[in-house]
Amino acid sequence: MAHAEAATPEELFMFCTQNGARVLGIEDTAGSIEVGTSAVLLVLNQNVFTVNPDKFTETFPVQVCLHR
Repeated sequence: MAHAEAATPEELFMFCTQNGARVLGIEDTAGSIEVGTSAVLLVLNQNVFTVNPDKFTETFPVQVCLHR
C-alpha cells in the first residue's frame, strides 16, 4: 500500500473497535465507550500511535482486562 493510501493509527483503532463489534453483531454491548457496554482494556508493549510503522507488527498485549 502506498503511504498516501495508508490508514492512520486512529483510523485503525476505530476499525478494530467499533467496526469489529459491528461485524460480530455485538455493537450494542461492545466496541465503544458508553454506559451499558462491556469494557476491554488492552495494555500493549508499545504505543501504537507513535511506533515506527515498520515495528507495528511487533506490538503485543501484556495485559487484558474485561469488565461487563
